[in-house]
Amino acid sequence: MTPEQIIENRNNFLAAMNDLPGIEAWDSKAAKFHLRDQYIEWISSLADWRIFLTLTFRDDKPVDSAMRYWYKLVRELNSDFLGDRYVKIAGHSYFSYALGIHYQKRGVIHFHVLVDKPLNFKLIHKLWGNWCGFAKCERINNKSECVEYITSYILKDGLVDPYISKKDIKPLYVPPVWWSFDSSMESILLRS
Repeated sequence: MTPEQIIENRNNFLAAMNDLPGIEAWDSKAAKFHLRDQYIEWISSLADWRIFLTLTFRDDKPVDSAMRYWYKLVRELNSDFLGDRYVKIAGHSYFSYALGIHYQKRGVIHFHVLVDKPLNFKLIHKLWGNWCGFAKCERINNKSECVEYITSYILKDGLVDPYISKKDIKPLYVPPVWWSFDSSMESILLRS
């Protein structure tokens, strides 16, 4: 589903709510809770989210320019993991993501991203820091809290841009600067 489709679905829902006698859709707490619950359920069902990224910009960027930086980061992460010809192996990306797009109080766009596979945190910090601003990478301890957090921004006129990887590609080796989920020990390895 594209961000435009999500906005259209939200607007259709609100229009249907406005057709009910005596209900102003956004003034209705029931409508807000219903919409929030629908987004939470949908985003939660997309993948087994393991990483939460916060990506900020030093300077104001138009949405299309900010998105180009995101896609550039996705390409670099895929190339780092699978080589320059990663598209033949994984398509757009070996990892799935739900990219939450919204504006900070200072009026500059920033991203919150849910990711389902190992990422090179050191590379993210290096690239994003050089190109754009600040990057924070963390393992998700509470999936529902992270999904609710992104959803809260979607409902404040933000957008979500999801991508679901079509192939389940798992690394044979996870370098020590990446996180690794060991299901037998349920541990995280973060080394710089």
